Amino acid sequence: MRDAAKGDHSSVDDVVFYLSVPREEDDRIVAESKWVRSLLGRPVKSWRELVDAIDWSWVLGRAKELADAVRPWIVGHEEADEVERIKLLEKMLEELALFVRFIKARKGLDDGRWREERARRLAKAVETLSGRKITGKYADEFAELIIESAERCSGEFTEDLELRIDCPEEYGRRLKKRLDKLARKLASDLKEDVKKIMSEFWIIGVGLSDRDGVERVKRWFWDILEIVPRATNVWEIIAVLDDAYCLAKDCAKDDVAKRFIAPALKLIMLDKTLRGKYPKDEALLYSREMIGAAIKDSMGPDEVALTIGGELGGGAAFLNLAALRLLNELLPNEMKFKVQLYAYRGIYYVTSEILPNEVRIYLKPYPKKGTYYRIIATGEDAARFMRLLVGST
Repeated sequence: MRDAAKGDHSSVDDVVFYLSVPREEDDRIVAESKWVRSLLGRPVKSWRELVDAIDWSWVLGRAKELADAVRPWIVGHEEADEVERIKLLEKMLEELALFVRFIKARKGLDDGRWREERARRLAKAVETLSGRKITGKYADEFAELIIESAERCSGEFTEDLELRIDCPEEYGRRLKKRLDKLARKLASDLKEDVKKIMSEFWIIGVGLSDRDGVERVKRWFWDILEIVPRATNVWEIIAVLDDAYCLAKDCAKDDVAKRFIAPALKLIMLDKTLRGKYPKDEALLYSREMIGAAIKDSMGPDEVALTIGGELGGGAAFLNLAALRLLNELLPNEMKFKVQLYAYRGIYYVTSEILPNEVRIYLKPYPKKGTYYRIIATGEDAARFMRLLVGST
């Protein structure tokens, strides 16, 4: 256990042990990185400044250019056919585009100002999702309630679109009372039955759900369009579902951005190397270090794996595939490798999280639930990967 005064100490949170590192320490590491300075062409003083310094539009465009090259690596699941694999590829690209859109929208905003901006945008989305029934002060209050709930609760839609919300017990009771109070005020103004208004508040689940839940809601609306092609507001509703989810979950928060930072920097570095604008030896060295750090808990003699989960994990997984594809182009033929990407739903594990005031490094991998992706090299490909990591190129 290290010096607690330096912020490097052990804590207990619901019987979870972790090292707590102040965000200032993370900022210092970024500010002192000569590699980041050489790659971006200028120094950055903090983690947030690093995020803002990346040309995310270029990253998205370059990743899209590599879509056909990485498509053979995308498996999805063992029984997936070609149509399913293409749909998975499209979903991953959509998630990457969503991240880029929201990280650009946040540029230059601190946590407080960004939260205010999210609430403002989400209030507009609530108006659309409610068919303009929830507007004005009600939309503002409902948007704030969705954001607060997304920070403290989890939710999901079942296959029949039944909404299930899981909140801490006391907060769950308060949430129900606040929703009921808001519904009664709105019902009184609209002169409608309060039960009918409450039934329409199911849209809170879009913000609390994961991306799979949002996709199920989308499919439900697409089914409506098949029956009533010109259904009022349906096209508009479909267009804002992703925004509602990302505004509630905060797709631009630092813990989401960290999944994209490393593969984005690798993509930038490897692209420069292939164009003769960055030293090849340094590119291979930094690639080994970054990949080795990411997969250190998932290396074996016959398999090497990288696991990515959480909000917009598919976009981060695709960006990793794109960077690996460029890395392959730097290697001699006898060292080139293939990987396979699988998508799962269930329990996965994280080793760290970025919070507003600290970075938590878990002493034991911490379980999370949701959709996650594994990029796997097996057999001879795993052996090539291991030779790459030890510098045998």
